[in-house]
Amino acid sequence: TIALLFLPWLLAPQPVAAVLQVIHRMFPFARGLYEDKVANVWCSISVLIKLHRIVPASRVPLVCATFTLAALLPANVCCLRTARSGGGGGGG
Repeated sequence: TIALLFLPWLLAPQPVAAVLQVIHRMFPFARGLYEDKVANVWCSISVLIKLHRIVPASRVPLVCATFTLAALLPANVCCLRTARSGGGGGGG
C-alpha cells in the first residue's frame, strides 16, 4: 500500500530526492520541534525539561521520536495482542 501511495514520487526523474522531499515535508524538524506532529506534548514538557539544554540540536528529533514511540508502545502491544487472539472488537 505504501508503494502505491508513493508511486507518483517513485516515478519522478529523481525518485530518491522526491521521496526524501515528501518525508522532509511530513516531518519538518528543520522548522523546530514545536511545529511537528506532537508539538502539544513537547510544548508542555518544555516547561519542566529544557531539552535543548540537555541534548544537542542534531539529536533532538531522534530523542523525541524515541520517547514518542516508547509512549505509544503499550497501546500498540495491547492492540497486537487483541488482534492475535481474535478479539478484534469489530462489532458485527
